[in-house]
Amino acid sequence: TGENEVQIRGDTPKVMDQEIAYAQAAGLDYWAFVLYEDNSSMSIGLQLYLNSPRRADVGFCAITEAARWWKREQYRATLLRLATLIREPSYQRVLGDRPLIYVGFLDPEWVTENWGSPAKFKQAFTELRQVLQQYGLGNPYLVCLDFSAERGKEWAENLGLDAISSYTIAGG
Repeated sequence: TGENEVQIRGDTPKVMDQEIAYAQAAGLDYWAFVLYEDNSSMSIGLQLYLNSPRRADVGFCAITEAARWWKREQYRATLLRLATLIREPSYQRVLGDRPLIYVGFLDPEWVTENWGSPAKFKQAFTELRQVLQQYGLGNPYLVCLDFSAERGKEWAENLGLDAISSYTIAGG
């Protein structure tokens, strides 16, 4: 835009369609989008993807941040939003048609503060499974995201999740 100034617009339908083409050419099966509030600028990527005529070329799934979406007062809205997304034909399914959902950033203090205990928080995941199955969407394959494999394993066991992974690998 000037001699020492550049503007990059990565938030257009044309750019999303090209990103999907690149991902497909690279052999990617799906993307995982972190769920933010619908009106958040951080939701633009997911919105562009869902509106793309090429979305069937690369699937997608949801990453839910526990602190953002799993507070008791937001729980019902979370279930409905996940059910809506999972109905999308390009939603990623694994192991016998199970919708893939990543659950990240679990914190013991947050769980206690918002749910009382891990056992009570586990009930939320049990209900999630029941609701999605009642809607005919299958038993979700729930993956705990944690930076520590040991802690991720503990969360998965305590909450009844199916697998562990990590959002990223930090230095050290």
